[in-house]
Amino acid sequence: MEKYDLFLEESKRFIERFKDSPLSISLQYQRGEYFLSIKDYNRALKSYQYILNRYPSHELADDSLFRIGQVYSFKKDFQKAAVSFKRLSINYPKSPYLTDAQFFLGDSFFSMKDYKRALREYDSRQKNYPDSILVSKALFHSGLIYSVHMKNDQKALDYFKKIIEKYPDLPSQVVHTHHAGVWDGDNLSSEAINQMLDASITNLTGLDDATQAWAALFKPTEKIAIKVNAFANSTIW
Repeated sequence: MEKYDLFLEESKRFIERFKDSPLSISLQYQRGEYFLSIKDYNRALKSYQYILNRYPSHELADDSLFRIGQVYSFKKDFQKAAVSFKRLSINYPKSPYLTDAQFFLGDSFFSMKDYKRALREYDSRQKNYPDSILVSKALFHSGLIYSVHMKNDQKALDYFKKIIEKYPDLPSQVVHTHHAGVWDGDNLSSEAINQMLDASITNLTGLDDATQAWAALFKPTEKIAIKVNAFANSTIW
């Protein structure tokens, strides 16, 4: 930690002394990246906004605006996140971050429960950037919206089929869930396992409610088998 404290102290001095130096701009961005990595979102925002406001034509300006949108998402201020991602497409139409920004814009609307606008952004994402690796996620989220929130299972199925057809070799996703109380002495805790399963399904689907998440993938009449590896005295738990 000491070396980072030294970096923050020395970079601050340099920026204050040489405000318009190209190195100062780069240092300011690196400060934002460091603050973001330690989840100090307010100071990260301050660093990115400094670049965006003072040097809007700099090569790091679009990077900073994209990061601002991400930070607001992490802070769960999805309204400001949406504004930032939308602003990126308007102010920096040639930015390489546009492909990801449109998906995250859809996610922002999804989180605000504005599902029609989320669908519009996801559909635009598929048309504008068909080769992006995030298209599969856009299709999946669209299917979730139709299944859970619009109660249109046929439309949802159409989107899920597109994923299988377009990405036949798409690897499965592994979700790692931890629960300190999974073992109760020599016995497994069924309550802890249920909590782990609910946490995993919400993580996998992106839905906050476990009941909705299960309903999005399975019908009440279906029977499913779930394999759980639980090792006593293991650090993975």
